[in-house]
Amino acid sequence: MKKAIVTIQPFTIEQTISIFNEAEKVETVYTDVENMINDLLALKQKYSLNKIVFIGSKHYNGLFGKRFTQAELSQFKANTTEIQYI
Repeated sequence: MKKAIVTIQPFTIEQTISIFNEAEKVETVYTDVENMINDLLALKQKYSLNKIVFIGSKHYNGLFGKRFTQAELSQFKANTTEIQYI
Protein backbone atom coordinates (compact mmCIF):
# COMPACT_ATOMS: atom_id res chain seq x y z
CA MET A 1 0.00 0.00 0.00
CA LYS A 2 1.27 3.45 -0.89
CA LYS A 3 0.47 6.04 1.73
CA ALA A 4 1.32 9.51 2.97
CA ILE A 5 1.73 10.23 6.65
CA VAL A 6 1.08 13.90 7.40
CA THR A 7 2.27 15.24 10.73
CA ILE A 8 0.15 18.25 11.67
CA GLN A 9 1.86 20.62 14.09
CA PRO A 10 -0.40 23.57 14.95
CA PHE A 11 1.38 26.91 15.25
CA THR A 12 4.30 25.61 13.18
CA ILE A 13 4.82 26.92 9.66
CA GLU A 14 6.42 23.78 8.24
CA GLN A 15 4.40 20.56 8.09
CA THR A 16 5.88 17.16 7.21
CA ILE A 17 4.53 14.70 4.63
CA SER A 18 6.27 11.31 4.50
CA ILE A 19 5.57 8.97 1.57
CA PHE A 20 5.74 5.21 2.15
CA ASN A 21 5.54 2.24 -0.20
CA GLU A 22 4.67 -0.60 2.17
CA ALA A 23 7.18 -0.11 5.02
CA GLU A 24 9.82 1.72 2.94
CA LYS A 25 10.04 5.50 3.19
CA VAL A 26 10.26 6.90 -0.32
CA GLU A 27 10.28 10.67 0.18
CA THR A 28 9.79 13.39 2.78
CA VAL A 29 8.21 16.67 1.73
CA TYR A 30 8.02 19.81 3.82
CA THR A 31 5.12 22.14 3.15
CA ASP A 32 3.19 24.93 4.77
CA VAL A 33 -0.47 24.78 5.80
CA GLU A 34 -1.61 26.90 2.84
CA ASN A 35 -0.06 24.58 0.24
CA MET A 36 -0.50 21.24 1.99
CA ILE A 37 -3.67 20.10 0.19
CA ASN A 38 -2.25 20.96 -3.25
CA ASP A 39 1.00 19.21 -2.35
CA LEU A 40 -0.93 16.12 -1.22
CA LEU A 41 -2.89 16.07 -4.49
CA ALA A 42 0.36 16.28 -6.47
CA LEU A 43 1.90 13.49 -4.36
CA LYS A 44 -1.23 11.36 -4.80
CA GLN A 45 -0.85 11.65 -8.54
CA LYS A 46 2.95 11.12 -8.52
CA TYR A 47 2.91 8.03 -6.26
CA SER A 48 -0.66 6.69 -6.80
CA LEU A 49 -1.35 7.00 -3.07
CA ASN A 50 -4.08 4.78 -1.60
CA LYS A 51 -4.14 6.23 1.91
CA ILE A 52 -3.39 9.41 3.83
CA VAL A 53 -2.81 9.29 7.58
CA PHE A 54 -3.10 12.58 9.48
CA ILE A 55 -1.23 12.60 12.79
CA GLY A 56 -1.76 15.36 15.32
CA SER A 57 -4.61 17.42 16.71
CA LYS A 58 -7.92 15.73 15.87
CA HIS A 59 -9.56 19.11 15.28
CA TYR A 60 -7.00 20.14 12.64
CA ASN A 61 -6.78 16.63 11.20
CA GLY A 62 -10.52 16.61 10.52
CA LEU A 63 -10.36 19.99 8.79
CA PHE A 64 -7.48 18.96 6.54
CA GLY A 65 -9.03 15.57 5.80
CA LYS A 66 -12.28 17.21 4.72
CA ARG A 67 -10.44 19.78 2.58
CA PHE A 68 -8.42 17.00 0.92
CA THR A 69 -11.55 14.94 0.20
CA GLN A 70 -13.28 17.94 -1.40
CA ALA A 71 -10.19 18.83 -3.47
CA GLU A 72 -9.74 15.20 -4.58
CA LEU A 73 -13.36 15.02 -5.70
CA SER A 74 -13.00 18.30 -7.57
CA GLN A 75 -9.72 17.36 -9.31
CA PHE A 76 -10.14 13.62 -9.94
CA LYS A 77 -13.98 13.39 -9.96
CA ALA A 78 -13.81 10.61 -7.36
CA ASN A 79 -12.75 9.94 -3.77
CA THR A 80 -10.39 6.96 -3.95
CA THR A 81 -8.05 7.78 -1.09
CA GLU A 82 -8.66 6.34 2.35
CA ILE A 83 -8.24 8.92 5.11
CA GLN A 84 -7.17 7.91 8.62
CA TYR A 85 -6.78 10.11 11.71
CA ILE A 86 -4.38 9.35 14.58
